[in-house]
Amino acid sequence: MLSTLTLASLTLAVGVHAAPHKVPQTNNAAVKTPTNNAVAGALNFGSCSDPSVIFGAGLDGRKATEFSFLPNNLQEFNHNSALNPDIIYQFQCDTLVNKCGFKREDAIFSTCQQARTTAAALGPKGASADKFNELLGFPTNFAALDNAGAAAGGNGNGNQANTAPAAPVVATPVAAGTLDFGSCTDPSVIFGAGLDGRKATEFSFLPNNLQEFSHGSALNPDIIYQFQCDTLVNKCGFKQQDTIFQVCQSARTQASALGKVGASADLFNSLLGFSTNFAALDNSGAGAGNAGNNTGNAGNNTGNNGGNTGNNGADNTGADTGAGNAGNNTGTDTGNNDNTGNNGNNNAGAGQDISNLSAEELQTVLQLSPDLVQPASARNGQEENPTDGQVESLTSVNNFINYCATKPNLALTNGEQNFAGSCNGIIMGEIMAKDKMPSAKVLFPPNNAVIEEGTDINFQIKVRSIQTGSFTNAQRTYYSAPQQLNAQGIMIGHQHVTVNEEPSADATEPLDPQDFVFFKGLNDPAVNDVLSAVATGGLKAGFYRACTLGSSANHTPIIPPIAQRASGEDCVRFQVVPAGQAGNANAGNANAGNANAGNANAGNANANAGNQGKGKGRNQGRSISFDLSRK
Repeated sequence: MLSTLTLASLTLAVGVHAAPHKVPQTNNAAVKTPTNNAVAGALNFGSCSDPSVIFGAGLDGRKATEFSFLPNNLQEFNHNSALNPDIIYQFQCDTLVNKCGFKREDAIFSTCQQARTTAAALGPKGASADKFNELLGFPTNFAALDNAGAAAGGNGNGNQANTAPAAPVVATPVAAGTLDFGSCTDPSVIFGAGLDGRKATEFSFLPNNLQEFSHGSALNPDIIYQFQCDTLVNKCGFKQQDTIFQVCQSARTQASALGKVGASADLFNSLLGFSTNFAALDNSGAGAGNAGNNTGNAGNNTGNNGGNTGNNGADNTGADTGAGNAGNNTGTDTGNNDNTGNNGNNNAGAGQDISNLSAEELQTVLQLSPDLVQPASARNGQEENPTDGQVESLTSVNNFINYCATKPNLALTNGEQNFAGSCNGIIMGEIMAKDKMPSAKVLFPPNNAVIEEGTDINFQIKVRSIQTGSFTNAQRTYYSAPQQLNAQGIMIGHQHVTVNEEPSADATEPLDPQDFVFFKGLNDPAVNDVLSAVATGGLKAGFYRACTLGSSANHTPIIPPIAQRASGEDCVRFQVVPAGQAGNANAGNANAGNANAGNANAGNANANAGNQGKGKGRNQGRSISFDLSRK
């Protein structure tokens, strides 16, 4: 992985990007904007031209020390930056299908997927972006950032706790073929400061191959080691009784015993056949002894309570339990401890009486207040006259606070969009009253509208009972906080518009949520309860469904108070036709020109007393065309 340098001279020279992305500018010749070379002409990207990606610090409004990946052409490939390169690579490939005119069986999609797999295996660094771009015909040299050691790592001398030394040796296979990892290739781990968007002084552990082993960084190495071993079973084709799983578990046990230091990662990797030298970070004074094993040094929280089994951060799972840990702190650490739950009060100790703590103080402890236990969770729901077919509920006596411990095969969600699935322990939060449930209505385009190809589409959504304009970082805080209400009891959140292409006007198969042609988060506050999003350049000819998608500030689906309710979301169907044909099109099988309005078009058939066969339905048997040039 990368280490630290002053970043003033290592900002990135990139192409022009659409607002609001703010990209640092520089004349650093070593790092190039992706540009087509001679072989690029061999690849056809359809209606798109540039699926390449960029890598650098400070992209997309991130901190100047935070490195991430971002599409180079935001006009064609509109996605926010991501710390995990595979998120961007997958989006680029999917966009070739969703927007650029290809199908998944086309050669260009297969080429992109191969580039994705090959590049993602290199991990979150510049060389990965270079490989992805190279395989798609774009030469770049973001590896110069790796070689220069410019990743987020902090600065200082060897006597300071926030110092990071030269870049550690990245895991490389040794004695390849000795161990068989099934369909996977690399369960090794890395160790360093500033990984995965953490602070430049914070050391953590991370899978080396995020394509195969997708998990966020952790301060406690055992979390990563356990995940690596579990993934051998969950993804790579093994069973728990197989030798390789036992070997991995043995490596986990031995390595975890060394604590939160680079030598621990080295031992785990070594026992699986990979050679690394992360211990160099320990020897230089920047090891995890100064970045995670300190239980509140400098005389603040030395862990001398003995009962403070919870005085580590969430990743540390109570591993440091008493005064004995104070002796591990040999540096001048100034804040690089994991005691985020203590606030100097030692309130996080397991078994401590918390009955007299205030609501604010309860937010600092790792115990559930007895006053907050919901007895209903201890009942399975079958106690009184169960309805036929009704199943038992899961039960819990502690509000399911440790539920994810029962799902060791799933990674913790931990604020990330995990493509392989995850387990989230965050509570649902505040739930609005029945009369304040959010809802939305698509104003434009209307149902069965006919739109000319190549015309901008100004989607308009009207909302009620939602305080719009609130959204958090979807890459770092996804599902990481509860649903919240404002002082008026209205949900705080935002809306989206999402558009799928349908095979025909009368298609009957459910659509795949992964396949969409347009998606836009409506992050601004509504104006007169109306939100807008423009699909610049419109859509190609075809049949489409446009839907609303409401969520809380942290992107969870809206959680309503009652079961029997109408849907709070709205969908419309519309057709896009070649230019000049809007007046003649059959708008969603509306039977254009059919004088028998009672046969459909109004959506109510002949039994609709309000229409009485007189053609007073919305379309009255004719197609509808709209001027979409307005913004």
